[in-house]
Amino acid sequence: MALGQRLRRLFLAAVDLYAALVVIYLLLRSMFGDRRGPTAVLRSVAKMDHARTGGTLLNQKFTPQLLQDESGLDKLVQLIRTYFKLEGHHVQFNVVDAATLRAAQANPEQYRDLIVRVAGYSDYFCDLGQALQEEIIARTEHQSFGS
Repeated sequence: MALGQRLRRLFLAAVDLYAALVVIYLLLRSMFGDRRGPTAVLRSVAKMDHARTGGTLLNQKFTPQLLQDESGLDKLVQLIRTYFKLEGHHVQFNVVDAATLRAAQANPEQYRDLIVRVAGYSDYFCDLGQALQEEIIARTEHQSFGS
């Protein structure tokens, strides 16, 4: 096996381990938070000392329907501006619903061009390991900006 292939496998194994840890985090988060919408999440995360943690990364997932018109896009702009006014550090978005991601798992050949934000990088959803796919699907799917 070529060095490049071995490095890719090692990287993917590390990503899968990371994904397992993130799933645990998400389970805890689903039990204790992220119940009042993305604005509340951003306000909470912005309270962290981002310099002390070495930086933070916040993932948010919105349904495509939420951003289908100018009103939804304007609200997203305001959400982002508010986060950075509160001295938030980093936020990234996926605009996809869980049904689409499940369909991609079931029929990957039909979704080869589906790209998602993972954690600081983007990748083809169908190329991700199962654990990481599940983590992305498990992210709270915001259907509104409020509570």
